[in-house]
Amino acid sequence: AKAFTDIYVKIILIFALIVQGTSMSPWREPGSLVYVEGSRPPRNGEYVVIEMKPRNGDTVRPTFLKRLLGVTPTKVRLLQYEPRREFEIDRAKVVHIYRVVEPDELLGV
Repeated sequence: AKAFTDIYVKIILIFALIVQGTSMSPWREPGSLVYVEGSRPPRNGEYVVIEMKPRNGDTVRPTFLKRLLGVTPTKVRLLQYEPRREFEIDRAKVVHIYRVVEPDELLGV
């Protein structure tokens, strides 16, 4: 009898976004790239991209680059740097929370 080896392949979708605005300066400046992935839920303290539901019948889904402070069933608590403020958004308005992948992690360092 032949021996078979199970091979598991994990596909992770990673994509890049260009930063617009200065709310996360100096961590990321306008025009710089951030790499994000959505296969693993982010942890508190990680940087995230929040994809929101379209507003007022629009088809565009607004996105925000922030630092995640916490998630409850009803709220997402975030931090921005410029101007520095903590705030909450309604979880029901969020389509997805993507985790930002730092360059070292992206390169497997």
